[in-house]
Amino acid sequence: VGASRSQLEPTCPSTEVEISEINSLYRDWRIGYGSLTLFPIEVQRLNPDALFSATQPIPFHALSATAAIGLGAAQLTMRKGGSVHRVMGRLWLGLIALVATSSFFIHEINLWGRYSPIHLLSLWTLISIGLTVYYARSGNIKRHRQVATAFYWLALILTGFFTLLPGRIMYEVLLAGG
Repeated sequence: VGASRSQLEPTCPSTEVEISEINSLYRDWRIGYGSLTLFPIEVQRLNPDALFSATQPIPFHALSATAAIGLGAAQLTMRKGGSVHRVMGRLWLGLIALVATSSFFIHEINLWGRYSPIHLLSLWTLISIGLTVYYARSGNIKRHRQVATAFYWLALILTGFFTLLPGRIMYEVLLAGG
């Protein structure tokens, strides 16, 4: 009672760090360790021109995948089984089908002729779409959930991280600092 505000504040030194100090630390680390990081601390400008100047279907594929990531995240967190879940699920599966199908027309990495391991994942994704619908309609909700969740994390999130490697278009869009 009767204590001043300064007496009530903690006596430990401030833990706030200036953004410029963080950016400086990040630059020092980046110089010392090359391009090992995918998520720089310093705020950088996005470079959408890198995406929109790419040949089709790359922009279409990237925008569809981005929408599918957002819709899928919402779908995974909301209440299951209702009409909203069904409508959003159909939209999400449609977006996933567009992403997987459009990948067959992207030939940036050619390991087997014009194709790469990502095209196998696209084939698996198209099969998983059918399995997801089959399990839901047959009442096997446990398998429906397992398949839908697995291909969300594998086909969208994991592969999305690979698009952030240096030299890839999404790296240029999101991380290179335009």
